[in-house]
Amino acid sequence: MKAFEEHQISVPHNISITGFDDSDAAALAGLTTIKIPRYESGFLAAKELLELIKGNVNRDTVKIGASIVWRQSVRS
Repeated sequence: MKAFEEHQISVPHNISITGFDDSDAAALAGLTTIKIPRYESGFLAAKELLELIKGNVNRDTVKIGASIVWRQSVRS
């Protein structure tokens, strides 16, 4: 966002920016992000790792919930 502003490109008037994972830094910067539930994603990753250790390969698609945290980096 800073680089765009340094080049006279206005966020969000000329360009919209989004991020992923909704970190504290994103919140401080006013960056719109996609937020995933950390506990759920960690649980599913650990479960998958244990299955891989056992020699089981799961090719099924895994879906987790996600939400958009709207901030100043996207024009509404």
